[in-house]
Amino acid sequence: MQGRDLRRGSATWLLLSAGIGGWVLLSGSGKESGSATNQPASRPNAQAAARSGDQNAPADTATARQSSFNVSVLATGDLFALEQVEVRNELGQDAKILELIAEGALVKAGDTVATLSTEELDKQIKEEASLLETAKADLVAAEGNLEIQLSENEAALRKAQVTHELAVLDLRKWSEGEVPSRRQKLAVQMDEATTELSRTTEKLRLAKGLKEKGFISSDDLQAAELAARKADGQLRTAELDSTMFEQFEQPKELRTKQNALADAEGELDRTAKKNRGQQQLKHAELANKKRQLELRLEQSKRLAETHAKATLKSPVAGLVIYTSTINRWITDDNLPWRVGKTIHPGQPLIALPEISSLVAKVSVAEALSGRIRAGQAAVVKVDARGGKTLTGKVRDTGLMAEQQWGESTRSLTIRIDLGPEAATLALRPSMRVETEIIIERAENVLAIPVTAVFAEGALRFAYVFNGSKLSRTPVKLGRKSDRLVEVTAGIKDGQTVLIRDVRPDEYAAAPWTDAQLEAGGCKRNNDGTIVAMDVAEPSVPESVAATAAAEKLPAGAGVGN
Repeated sequence: MQGRDLRRGSATWLLLSAGIGGWVLLSGSGKESGSATNQPASRPNAQAAARSGDQNAPADTATARQSSFNVSVLATGDLFALEQVEVRNELGQDAKILELIAEGALVKAGDTVATLSTEELDKQIKEEASLLETAKADLVAAEGNLEIQLSENEAALRKAQVTHELAVLDLRKWSEGEVPSRRQKLAVQMDEATTELSRTTEKLRLAKGLKEKGFISSDDLQAAELAARKADGQLRTAELDSTMFEQFEQPKELRTKQNALADAEGELDRTAKKNRGQQQLKHAELANKKRQLELRLEQSKRLAETHAKATLKSPVAGLVIYTSTINRWITDDNLPWRVGKTIHPGQPLIALPEISSLVAKVSVAEALSGRIRAGQAAVVKVDARGGKTLTGKVRDTGLMAEQQWGESTRSLTIRIDLGPEAATLALRPSMRVETEIIIERAENVLAIPVTAVFAEGALRFAYVFNGSKLSRTPVKLGRKSDRLVEVTAGIKDGQTVLIRDVRPDEYAAAPWTDAQLEAGGCKRNNDGTIVAMDVAEPSVPESVAATAAAEKLPAGAGVGN
């Protein structure tokens, strides 16, 4: 036989195990349009299906039609309080329980539920008080150091400014007073030397004439010559003094005065920068001391607030449950909480569930996680309330699947809102629930009964009537319910299909051609087996593969294209 009839496995379509607490219910409870049959292949139903399609078709047939159906997931779990509040040790250190309210008590918001010891915390508060006083003294010293630095900076800057002003005045005094005065003196000296040289030269000329006439002696002539030479020397000295001043003395003195001014300007700039740096340093030291004081004040306040947390109060009204009752491993000796027992930092002591925030918390197989989304409709049945059912919606799904201890499959947590009617049932956390989640609704899709789909390796196919002839046609499948499966390729609306396997006298199967395999999204492997092409396909849940193996069907039969 080339393919196996999936009708034998129809029970597995109704309820397929999908892992811890999760079952796939492929439900056809929604309205199904079209004439594709979803009944077992009984003779009357088959004849009705045949009448809706090909008149030459035998019994046990159905016609491909546009249909609508639901796909659901069954899962079990417990009621869980979204807003469950835990009262825990917030002292930041180990503490002993001095007082503890009785478990099961009903409390109001603000009621005291426990008191913890504070010996170690009292020591910290005392040490912190000493550190706080030190921080205050450091701040006062930093403020004084800043004032001293500002005063020193002001004096240093004033001194540098005076030096600069004196250098400016000295340069102006020299350039505007001393230099003109010296030039004037040199000019007078030059005038006097020139005049004296002219006078002595003239006198010498006259003396020579008088000497020739014998009116004066040789001594008088020599005296006149000496006076002329002296006057010439004085003129040369005056010229040299003027040259020395203009070429050497004046430039040298100018450079000296300018350098003195530049030094004064540099010293003024350096003093200003040094003052800024020292001032910034002192301001930084002051800011640091202020911050240290703030930290000490914050720490003192925090310790005082923490000390107040030694008295544990209920933040909400609720039922007192010891966390050791919920998880007996939470305590060091695995025994319930009691007075005198040590509780560690951050360790929860009491749980206060908010009853109005109860949701159903269930687990489904990881393989189904991609098909469940927030907002999907769900039905929740509460066993402890006589099987009362509630209409709800999926609230959210877990981010990561987990493997429970002792289980081989991984599961994902789903939370379901219960709806307003839950408030009338006096529900409590941890009550057992059964849920049905509507994964999706296939609307107006071409569908055939699941019993019309057969498998050979990865290939899915159906027996289709073309007139009076029966042909084996590869198909690609989409969504499915317990009775119907969506056909995305291979069959057209109105075609008649066989909903059972063929008998030897009805059809002689020939080997699949490459074109047929390709039409079904498959190919033949090197060893002759039919495998899927490298295209996206719906994954096969492990539970379906296990069921198919139990039924001796190819893995994935009737659940994918």
